[in-house]
Amino acid sequence: MAVAKAALLEIAHRLVERRGVAGIAVVGAPGGAPEAVWLPPSTPAEPACLAYSITKTFTAALLLQLRDERRLALDDRLARWFPRVPGSDRISLRQLLNHTAGIPDYGSLASYHEAVRASPASPWSFEQFAAETFEKGLRFEPGSGWAYSNPGYMLLRRIVEVTAETSSALMIRDRIVRPLGLHRTFVAESRDDLAQLAPATSRALVSDGAPRDGRGRT
Repeated sequence: MAVAKAALLEIAHRLVERRGVAGIAVVGAPGGAPEAVWLPPSTPAEPACLAYSITKTFTAALLLQLRDERRLALDDRLARWFPRVPGSDRISLRQLLNHTAGIPDYGSLASYHEAVRASPASPWSFEQFAAETFEKGLRFEPGSGWAYSNPGYMLLRRIVEVTAETSSALMIRDRIVRPLGLHRTFVAESRDDLAQLAPATSRALVSDGAPRDGRGRT
């Protein structure tokens, strides 16, 4: 057990070496109790990582601020901004916020993952996401179910921008990041913006299955 643990820790330390990345390695013999070992970063600077869907919390906060400013209401219908979306007259902002609007997601679409592998630096536009998801109809009647929906929050982000007449990136900076002193938090708008982040490899970005740095490096 001691030899196996030492070997695993050596591998873990080698993976984070000189990258300024901290992590936790969980090791243990089959059937035995796991042990968590903290691997401190090799530099004093805390590594920055992608926030991913934490940005949904930012979007929701911005929407609630606009609600407090009486510029919209949670029971407003999606049709106010997107009348061409099927069922938009039955979908409220509240339902978009809590994933009960029936807006389908793109996570299970083969075409989406194929596009990511073929051209990771050129993401689908809002119009492409719309054409492949909610423009084809709802997953269920609004309010009758629950399903996680990235496109639902894409709609909310657009609503925030139209209502405030500015970009969500600027709103996040001015209304959330600066007031809270989040000095290293920013909205990445291109792959070049990811260069300063901690390394993170993925096999989902290429067609040959080899791991690639998600920041755009090889």
